[in-house]
Amino acid sequence: MSIFKVSPTDLLRSKTVQPGWWTVLIKNVQQKPAGAGAKNPGSINTVVTAVIVGGPYDGVPIDTYFSEVAPGMAVNFIAAITGKPIRTPEDLNSEGYDFDLAKGKKVKAEVINDTYKGALTNKIKDWQPLV
Repeated sequence: MSIFKVSPTDLLRSKTVQPGWWTVLIKNVQQKPAGAGAKNPGSINTVVTAVIVGGPYDGVPIDTYFSEVAPGMAVNFIAAITGKPIRTPEDLNSEGYDFDLAKGKKVKAEVINDTYKGALTNKIKDWQPLV
């Protein structure tokens, strides 16, 4: 017998979200090396799992990847989580940012639709603090 299980989260992950700004909860943060087929194999990716809170897409999870190779791509996420804008080098924390502190926080995320290997997916384009 071949058993294949699909969880409620799996169903939600496949739901296409209408593009726009949505409130999300940062559910999980993990770091893992990029795979052998990646542009920079072995580089560290920080994977942030954001889950939409409320509305017709309540519970839909969206993973976002930040690479150590392009740390500037995380600036808007860090600013949204800390509530402090990062506009100049003086605004940066010289010790870096502990992404684990983002877990459990709510922010605004701009969700767009993208295509990955022919399938329509949800992607987070930008971040803002929850006002």
